[in-house]
Order: sequence, then C-alpha cells, then structure tokens
Amino acid sequence: MNVLFVCSGNICRSPMAEGIFMKICSERKLPHYAQSAATWYGAGTQKASAHAVTAARNLYGVDLSGHISQRVSPWLLDWADVVLTMTTTHVAQIKMDAPDCPTPILTLKEWAYGVPGDIADPYGGSYKVYTACAEEIYTDIKAGMERNGLM
Repeated sequence: MNVLFVCSGNICRSPMAEGIFMKICSERKLPHYAQSAATWYGAGTQKASAHAVTAARNLYGVDLSGHISQRVSPWLLDWADVVLTMTTTHVAQIKMDAPDCPTPILTLKEWAYGVPGDIADPYGGSYKVYTACAEEIYTDIKAGMERNGLM
C-alpha cells in the first residue's frame, strides 16, 4: 500500500508520520511505502524542523535530516492508495483542490479509529510538544495499520 501523509507545511507532522510508518514497515518487513506532502502553497524548499528531526531520531530511530518539503501534487495523489491528513481542514483543502481525486482522503485518526480527529501542529513548540506529537502519530499509525490489515 502507498500512503501519503499530509500536513500544513510538510516540515513537522507529515515527515514524522512518513518516517515512523516506514520504520514500522522496515522492522516488520512489510511491503508498504509512504511519502509526505503539504497543503501549503509555499512548500518545496524547507527541511524538517529541528525538533521534528530530533524527536523522530530519539524516539524511533528515524532519520529526517534529508527531508525536503513538497506540496501535494496530482502525481502524489495518483501514487497514493490512501491520503492520511493531520486535520479535517487538510481533508477539506485537498478535496477542494482535487475534487475528482478517486483516492480516499481521511484524517489519520479516522483511518485509525473510524472517527475524524486532528493532530495538533507542534510548529513553534518545545521539544516536549514535538515528542508528544510524534508519540500520538506513532500510536495512531500502529492502530490504523492494525485496523486496516496492514500488519
């Protein structure tokens, strides 16, 4: 399965989600892949935030140091089997920008638990805020993978 994780700027939540998902798949030798992208029109040149890089590395051994942000594109939507966003606002924005997209677009929480929900943006927060966000993403990804038969 190809999973596209989406957040606002593709520098905090979605890169952590991509890395965590790929780490789980690697450890369990699962044939699934992930990419991440932003809904923000200015994405495309930024590295992952320093706290996102550190939290992902310290908690899960995930290396985000080479990450460069990108915007959601028609190619990525075609590539993905499912698009998982961090907020219901991201779902609405993608559906508005790509109304004919046949790929399912859900929040990560909806995919994991069957009910829409948001993961708060840690941007500008302390390292502790980022670690809490990474832990929430990890928990939701594992729940979603189990619920959707990916593990």
